[in-house]
Amino acid sequence: MPCLILGTGIFLTFKTRFFQFRKFHSCIKILTDKGANTNTISPFSALTTALAGSVGIGSIVGVATALSLGGPGAVLWMLFFAFAGMIIKYAEILLAMKYRAKSSDAQLLGGPMYYLKYGAHSPIGAALYALSAVFASFGIGNICQSNSASTVLSYEFGVPQWLTGALLTLFCGTIILRGVKGIAKFTSIAIPIIDFLFLLCGLFAILANLNRLPQVFSAIWQDAFRPAAAGSGLLGALISRPMRYGISRGIFSSEAGLGSASIVHAAAQSKDPVRHAMLGILEVFISVVLACGTSALVLLLSGTQNLEGAAYASAAYEAALPGFGRYFIPVILCLFALSAPLSWSFYGEQALRYLCHNKLSPRAQLCYRLLFLFVLFWGATTKASIVWSLSDLLNALMALPNLFALLLLSGDVWKETKRYLQKHK
Repeated sequence: MPCLILGTGIFLTFKTRFFQFRKFHSCIKILTDKGANTNTISPFSALTTALAGSVGIGSIVGVATALSLGGPGAVLWMLFFAFAGMIIKYAEILLAMKYRAKSSDAQLLGGPMYYLKYGAHSPIGAALYALSAVFASFGIGNICQSNSASTVLSYEFGVPQWLTGALLTLFCGTIILRGVKGIAKFTSIAIPIIDFLFLLCGLFAILANLNRLPQVFSAIWQDAFRPAAAGSGLLGALISRPMRYGISRGIFSSEAGLGSASIVHAAAQSKDPVRHAMLGILEVFISVVLACGTSALVLLLSGTQNLEGAAYASAAYEAALPGFGRYFIPVILCLFALSAPLSWSFYGEQALRYLCHNKLSPRAQLCYRLLFLFVLFWGATTKASIVWSLSDLLNALMALPNLFALLLLSGDVWKETKRYLQKHK
């Protein structure tokens, strides 16, 4: 799966003539666009809602797992994937904007299930994606978040896991039950603040160990090209452990290849699909290059060993910022765990709406939201191994039909991109 997603990103990069590099400087200007009516959300709200689902547990626990299993070289492959992930997410949002539909109450609907149906003319693929997205909404953006938050609070402060799950469920429930407007309003205010605090503390931790930075860069470079293990099969001989875990964590953190973020971007009003899709480039840059890159440097600079996951991150930040780090990680993980379920509840609900032929009744909508909140509580008290294995499986089921559509509709992506480039020479 990592090879397939990375290969798709490289193909789209050449197909669009390296668009993510040529127009990166123009991405920030798009944030000033406004929604045209009350039934849509602004591009900025779409970006922050998508970031709520991508910048989170994966930026800390995911990176720590990649480094403990794949070594320091995983960082280089994680960043390498980011440049491929930028064009993947750009293509996903562009197609979602081009092939979106409108509900009876004038809401804009889009995502992989729509461009699979109307663009790729594959209603079966669309239904499979939507079904996978409904189930995946209970995984990566639900039980992973609550489980990580409850685990780190239990490890550091002895807080009962059920109590953490109950508080997360209560807080998220007050926002999720208000629908997309409540979610977008919360994320547009909270996510920039949370992400800024995370990056700022990471910068301080890096500056505190600046003298060791050349040594860390050297270790990353040397380990990144470590040969694959002998006798690991045909595919195993082509991908080393640093490459495998680096790319996998990049996928998890950015969600590029899953198509999930395009669902909320399609709900935003925008005059030009290409212009709005460029937010996907900025989104991957923030979630992988800035968030994951900062977290990885802090972990490596700390010199902490023989720990994994949240415990590794907590010990690393404590080593860099004594007396503060061990409190910072639990707090920031809880904040991330509060925000990610908000985005994924919307993704799952929109996928369910598609399966119901865009006629999701208020009762069915309420049942989904209540079930989502119940699973959020259950995830906080479940074994981590079950949580992460289930999430990886559900992510793969989402990625397969989405990548099929991206490759099949790559001509549409280039056609729209070429039109934009000719218009804005």
